[in-house]
Amino acid sequence: MVNKINYDFDLSASVINKLYEISADIENTTSKRAADDISLLSRGWNSDSAERFIGKYTELVSDFEKISKQIAYEAEEINRISRHMYLIEKEAERLAKEDSQ
Repeated sequence: MVNKINYDFDLSASVINKLYEISADIENTTSKRAADDISLLSRGWNSDSAERFIGKYTELVSDFEKISKQIAYEAEEINRISRHMYLIEKEAERLAKEDSQ
């Protein structure tokens, strides 16, 4: 009985692309929105609580940026693994052909 690993390269590519898209969406939305929000808050709300709120908001934006980077990193890892699986699959095919001759 032959054991076979089935790796869906098309699905992997779709997941990788979707992760990159999500990462870019988070980064674009966060950076554009944050700049506008902070500018608006700074002009319209002057107090100690406003400064604390803006500080916390800035931390939140930073957290979203970290999440965006982590998602992109995971996409890179999946891509790396996918390339590795492709090479393994090609080597397995070569060995199988060699054994059948």
